Amino acid sequence: MPVTDSQFIDIARGNPVNAELLARLPALGLGQCLLTAGCLFQALWNRHAGQPPAWGVKDYGLFYFGGPYRVC
Repeated sequence: MPVTDSQFIDIARGNPVNAELLARLPALGLGQCLLTAGCLFQALWNRHAGQPPAWGVKDYGLFYFGGPYRVC
């Protein structure tokens, strides 16, 4: 069954580590900072497989864009 964007965000936040990271990211002052990687995919997979939200998560990745950068 398809999952909406809103549902996916709720499922991802069901992992307490994801929820805590998302709550703390603004304090880092990185501007455009995104939670990425297996922690998001695994939360959705766990929901479909009936596993706990954080089960099997191997990594919690962050991407950020700190620019502007100047290349000389």
